[in-house]
Amino acid sequence: MRPIDKGTWPLNKKGAKACFNHWRNAKQYLEERTGCYCHLCEMRVNNALAVEHIKPKDSYPRLSACWTNFLLICTPCNSRKSKSLLAVPYRHHYYWPHINNTLLTFHTPLAGDNAMVVNAHPSLSPSQKQKADATIKLYALDKTTTVTGDSDRRYLERQLTISMALERLEEYADNRATAAAIVDLAVSRGFFSLWMAIFSDYREVVEALLDARPFCQNRTAWFSAALAPLPRNQGQADPL
Repeated sequence: MRPIDKGTWPLNKKGAKACFNHWRNAKQYLEERTGCYCHLCEMRVNNALAVEHIKPKDSYPRLSACWTNFLLICTPCNSRKSKSLLAVPYRHHYYWPHINNTLLTFHTPLAGDNAMVVNAHPSLSPSQKQKADATIKLYALDKTTTVTGDSDRRYLERQLTISMALERLEEYADNRATAAAIVDLAVSRGFFSLWMAIFSDYREVVEALLDARPFCQNRTAWFSAALAPLPRNQGQADPL
């Protein structure tokens, strides 16, 4: 899950807060500011993205048109969202890409029993891991198949992206691919966190990824000079 910055409440042509009496009105602003990627699974979606209400509009009607309550979501994440977890207080029991630097929270192993499956980052404390696991469970981000036994589209796209990224890594190490070409492919595929992890030893590529807007939006605030991800809520009880 990549960190995002939605920015402040959009303004209309008259300089007043834009009206979101329907979620579709917010979609264009979210796509312009953060790209056509699902904010939960990172998959690139050129159509069929919807607006997720972080706090469900049925339970929190006064937030149904509130900019701070919106994220972009793909159909698989939307359809697999666990309704049984909706009553849990949202702000403090889950990690959110617009609040936390989620590169510190989640990772996808490239090998082993959990290869290509979204996991809580191994560096987390027990309480942080519990929170990360709850987030994964909420949107079924770790699923490889659907309830009907079909392959989960998010998992398939993640598999393909990892395979493509590893091929580009080989080519780059042999001077057969440029950082710019790698970034172009990454932007077209999505899964920012995977590209960052796979090319972590190649500063030129990482810097190019961090400079690719709207793939990454706030390099200096979210990453150190050594390009390590930084907590976005420093000084608070939960540093992530």
